[in-house]
Parts: sequence; structure tokens; C-alpha cells
Amino acid sequence: MDDMPGMDMEMVMTFSDFSAYELKLLFESWNITTKTEFALSWFAVMFAVIFFHGMKYTYRYLTNLLENYDNAPLASRADGSSEESTPKNSTPYTFTQLLVVRSFLNAIIYAWALFLMLVSMTYNSSLFCALVVGYFFGDLIFQEIPKKRRRHSTGGDMYADECPETCH
Repeated sequence: MDDMPGMDMEMVMTFSDFSAYELKLLFESWNITTKTEFALSWFAVMFAVIFFHGMKYTYRYLTNLLENYDNAPLASRADGSSEESTPKNSTPYTFTQLLVVRSFLNAIIYAWALFLMLVSMTYNSSLFCALVVGYFFGDLIFQEIPKKRRRHSTGGDMYADECPETCH
């Protein structure tokens, strides 16, 4: 192709130094011109990543509800009558409602992840650090601790509710 005037196709893909603070972030209206605006934006990015972890935690919670969902509404009594059974998950929502909400949340999580990727594509080292710091704190706050830990961290005995019947 011929070089057209005014068409600069060069794309610089290197991280800027930590002192670079003037940029547009995600939207035309998010124009960062001062160090104070940059600092506030840095914390906004960090909290956006923590919020991302919160949404993933909620998604896992909804997945757990769906996995434990009991669709049997009636249980027979010994005398022949029937009564409402309590679902395993004790939620007032139907399986389909939970499925739709979880799918909608998953779409929001995907969109949020794309926005966070666009932040990293500013190639601003400070904002990249905000993403990493936010990811750390998000994982720390919303991590899943396994329900069945095999042993104490000191190497001691198993927990009583996880102990096989032979160790009682």
C-alpha cells in the first residue's frame, strides 16, 4: 500500500514508565490529566479487579446451588398423604431461574474481564500493577477454602467431621 498522508499505522507495544500518568482510560470521557486523577483511577482499577473476583465468587455460589438443586417438590408420608419436601438448597428460585441468572452473571463477568484487559492494554506500568494488586486482594478476600482439609497445618490429626469411623 502507498503511504497515505495522515495514516500512521505504527503501534508501540511497550510498557510506559511509572511516571506516565496522562492518558485516556477505557472511555473518551475518562481523561486522566493530573496525578490526583491518576491515583484515583489506579484505586478504581484495583477495586474493579476485586469486584471481578466477587462476581466470580457469586458465580461459583450459583453453580453450587445448581449442583445441589433438588427438583422433587413432593415427598410421600408414611400415612399415604404427601407434604412439600425441602429442597437441598432451600432456595425459593426454580432451577431455570438460577440457570438464567448464572448465565447472565457469566456474561457480565466476561465483559468485565474484557474491560480489565483493555486497561492492561494501555501499557501503563502503574495500571498494570493496579491490576495485579487488585487480583491479589480479590483472591485473598474471595478465595474458596476447601471444606475438607485433610490435616491441620501443623501436621496434626484430621478434623473430627472428616475423620473416618476407624479413628474415633
